[in-house]
Amino acid sequence: MAMSKKPIRRISIGIDPGTYGGLAAIVEYPSSGDREPEVLYETMPDSEKGIFKWFSQFPMNSSDNQIQASLEFVHSMPKMGVKAMFTFGQNYGMLKMALTAFHITDFELVRPEAWQRSVGLKFVSGEEKKDRKERLRKMASRKFKELAIWKTPKTRGVQLKIADALLLALYCQKTRR
Repeated sequence: MAMSKKPIRRISIGIDPGTYGGLAAIVEYPSSGDREPEVLYETMPDSEKGIFKWFSQFPMNSSDNQIQASLEFVHSMPKMGVKAMFTFGQNYGMLKMALTAFHITDFELVRPEAWQRSVGLKFVSGEEKKDRKERLRKMASRKFKELAIWKTPKTRGVQLKIADALLLALYCQKTRR
């Protein structure tokens, strides 16, 4: 999805850096009545070129607009394989570099527990990761119900990939004002 070329007021970006993660942005325009913000999203690109292309759709920060981002601060997990951990680390580094290269200096690294609590996800003791991811997917579909992706049943895999990024963008919008 590409952003429209209209003047913007603020862009709040959410980044889930995992291989099965995604990128999302909430684009707010200068007051124009009841206009809803535009929401852009994409599953995590698998190359530097893909990450560059996604970030290049945004204008540079200026006095007329503000671009901010929340990047999920995560680390390797004990059961991650060597290849998965290496790929994850590469993605994380590329994303931090993209933020820097596109002059998005207003970004924070946020732990999953912090942003999930902020958007209203309750902690469930002993819950498996797949169950928590499903709750995040359902929450994202309620908060971003206007997105066409929720209306297509065969996109469940993509929905799971972008749900965290969408909710991270919402967290960014709420906390980075």
